[in-house]
Amino acid sequence: IVLHVARSVRIGAHSKCLKKCGDLCNLCTEPCPWQCPHYSCSKRCGGFCDRPRCDERCLNRLPCGHVCIGLCGERCPDKCRICDYEELRKISSDVLV
Repeated sequence: IVLHVARSVRIGAHSKCLKKCGDLCNLCTEPCPWQCPHYSCSKRCGGFCDRPRCDERCLNRLPCGHVCIGLCGERCPDKCRICDYEELRKISSDVLV
C-alpha cells in the first residue's frame, strides 16, 4: 500500500516520508503502537488498526494531579473536571442547547 503525501509528512508513528509531493511513500512496517491496558492492535503501523475503541475510563493523572476525564487509550484532554469545572459546564450546556 502506498500513499500520496506532501514532503516530510509523518507516515504512522515511526517514520516520515521525505519524498516530493505526489511521489509514492512507503508505509511504516513497525508494529502498531496504539494500545491500552484492555486492547492492542495486531496490525502494522502503516495499515488500518484492528484495535476496538476502548470505552473504559482513563486512569492517567493530569499535570494538576486529578484523574483524566477521557477514555482509556485516547489522548488525554487538557481540561480537568475539577480545575476547569465552570468551563466544562459551559461547554456541555452549549452542546445540549
